[in-house]
Amino acid sequence: MEVHDIDSMNERFDNLALEIEAYPELKESLHRYLDNPDMERYRAKELKELRDDQRR
Repeated sequence: MEVHDIDSMNERFDNLALEIEAYPELKESLHRYLDNPDMERYRAKELKELRDDQRR
């Protein structure tokens, strides 16, 4: 992998870290995800299909 603009990349990561800190629900969700590597994961399309099936 070749990276040309490291400062820009670092700035994006800093902004992401600040955004995560600003949203406690997001931070909690990310921690649950990282703490449970065997947790079942879904793609957005799968979640939409499950939600639509529940509505029927």
